[in-house]
Amino acid sequence: AGMFLLFTLAPFKLPHYGLPAYPALALLAARWWEKSRAVVWGQVLHLITFLAIALGLAWIYWSDGRAFTSWIFSATDVYTRKELAIGQPSPFPSWENLRPLVGATALVFGAGSLGLVVAIARNARTLGLIMVCVTLLAWMPLVGYAGSLVSEARSVRAMAREISSRFGPGDVLVHEGPIENSGALEFYSGNRPRILDGTVSVLGFGATFPDSMETFWSRAQLAEAWRGPRRVFLVTIRAPERSVVSGLSNLHKLAEGGGRWLYSNEP
Repeated sequence: AGMFLLFTLAPFKLPHYGLPAYPALALLAARWWEKSRAVVWGQVLHLITFLAIALGLAWIYWSDGRAFTSWIFSATDVYTRKELAIGQPSPFPSWENLRPLVGATALVFGAGSLGLVVAIARNARTLGLIMVCVTLLAWMPLVGYAGSLVSEARSVRAMAREISSRFGPGDVLVHEGPIENSGALEFYSGNRPRILDGTVSVLGFGATFPDSMETFWSRAQLAEAWRGPRRVFLVTIRAPERSVVSGLSNLHKLAEGGGRWLYSNEP
């Protein structure tokens, strides 16, 4: 109860903040299966849920997937909601890659539904619990693979390695937007970026320190460096019409992908 109150009062929340409550929920669910006198009704509720998931995803499997992808990511993904708030689409995995996972999930929950029908018909509580657990465990690898597809669609790795192959002594790397949107940029490129327009972010508190001026750049600092003798690489998560690049001259686009654009002041 204390943890529930704590996260209810917290002014800023992310979906994974509720993870500490999951062990307690698991214990309550196990106790319910063990003590409840209406276990059959519990199996019926699971059967209804599993059937709804199986039939819904089967219907989605035969659609073009655009509405499903947009709705799922906008409802569950923080990054997508942040991008939509500024009127910019978020990078998604292609429907061609997601569709087999949707179909496989429909089959898993369909099979689980059949198993629950047998358990209900036999009034077998243990079998019903086993079918619920097996269904969810069979689903987990699909969830993990879907997560890897999302990560790959948004990965900065390829762009960072492109920068690393070109970066020379005296060059400058700048990232436009909150750095948590490209957190691995420094790791893969081997160079620490200056951050432009990154003060309003989860990690923006760093801009409040006295020695942050060299790291957190203003647009005036970028414009001055862009006109200077040094080569500047600019990674931005903003579309060109919403980015600082709309006001820069001598602009050369080097790469695009993962919801990012890479520019330089030299070809």
